Amino acid sequence: MATSEYWASKPTPEIASVVIGKIDEYRRYMRTIGRLSLLQRSHNAYYQAKTFRGSLYRSGAQNEYLNIYVNHFRNILQHLLVSTTGQRPDFKPLASNTDHKSMAQTIVGRGVLDYYDRSKKISVLVERSLEDVLIFGESCVSLNWDTNLGRPYAVGEDNRVQMEGDIAIRVFNPLEIAYDVTDSDVDGRTWIVTN
Repeated sequence: MATSEYWASKPTPEIASVVIGKIDEYRRYMRTIGRLSLLQRSHNAYYQAKTFRGSLYRSGAQNEYLNIYVNHFRNILQHLLVSTTGQRPDFKPLASNTDHKSMAQTIVGRGVLDYYDRSKKISVLVERSLEDVLIFGESCVSLNWDTNLGRPYAVGEDNRVQMEGDIAIRVFNPLEIAYDVTDSDVDGRTWIVTN
C-alpha cells in the first residue's frame, strides 16, 4: 500500500493551490455543519452597535413606542472579560539555584518579559484573544520570529539590509483561520493556516 505524500511537502509552485484547497475544504466543512453561520450570528450579535448605529425604531399598534436596540449579549461578555482580565498576570522568573549568576539572570529575564509586554502589547493581545474566545468559542495566537523586524545589522550579498529579527504576535478568530478538523488534538494540530 503506497502512502500519499504529505501535502505541505509539495514543491513551492504547487503549495499555494494546495493551501487554498485546504482553506476551501475547511470553509465548506464549517458551512455544512452550520458552524460558520453560528460564528457569523455571534459576531453580528456582539457588534450589533455597528450595524444599527444607535438607530431608533417604532413599534406598537399605532407606532406609539420608540425603541432602541440594547446589546445584552455584548454587555454580559464584557463583564466576563473584565472580571477575567481585571488583574494582569505578573510573571516572575525564579532561579532554580541560589548562586549570583542565576539570580542575576532572573533580573534580566524579568526585564525581557516587561519589555515585550510593553513593546509588543502582549497583555492587550491576550485580552483580545480571550474576547474572541467569548464571542466565538475559540481563538488562535500566533507567535513567530519575523526576520524583517528589529534593527538593521548587516548588508547581504544582494545589497539588501538584513534585520536582527523580533517576535511577531497576532491573534486570529475562527473566521480567519483554517485547520484540520479531523485532528482531535487541539494543542498539537498538524497544520493551521492563518490569514
